[in-house]
Amino acid sequence: MVSMHHRRGRGDGSGRAWLAFGVGLALWAGSGAAAAADAGTAFKQAIDSLAAGAYWSKPFVENTLSARLVPDWENEYTLAYKAESGRFAGLRIKEVELRCSKRRARDCLLSIDLAEPGPPNMAFVRKFWPQAVPTPASPHSRFSHEYWTIERGPERISVSNQYDAPRITRVTIAHETELPQIPMDSPPAPPLPRVPDSR
Repeated sequence: MVSMHHRRGRGDGSGRAWLAFGVGLALWAGSGAAAAADAGTAFKQAIDSLAAGAYWSKPFVENTLSARLVPDWENEYTLAYKAESGRFAGLRIKEVELRCSKRRARDCLLSIDLAEPGPPNMAFVRKFWPQAVPTPASPHSRFSHEYWTIERGPERISVSNQYDAPRITRVTIAHETELPQIPMDSPPAPPLPRVPDSR
């Protein structure tokens, strides 16, 4: 026959085990949330570092992304490079494309497709880019992407994901020289000369 003392001891041991299990589960969930937050911060920092490049040259992109760019195509206006490996924010890259204007060397378009998806798209945008402009994906194509875009001076930065993916799979950064602005207080145009009287 088991005494009440032994029963109480067994119950206390079981309760402590469940308490330890609950604490461990909470710590595990908390560590996962912290890891996700750190991944989002690292992703944003990688975007900012890349966008802050004063001059986008082939060596700059290669060094920043640990990629080897090779010539892809060329026409009268544009020179394009491509790489099929590299690292961005600690994630493997599937493909990199760099297009630069021949006439304005600072005007470039950089597109990064990730082999490993980045942070959750909605959580990233809400936390870091609340002012971003969304462009929904087309429901008629599984290759369509959903975009969120911000503009910072001459840079236009977008993050996107495929139609059925919840995480960021592409980063696009465009650097375009700003067009000259016409001042609002510019003097009015001179009046047209009078038409001579034909009489």
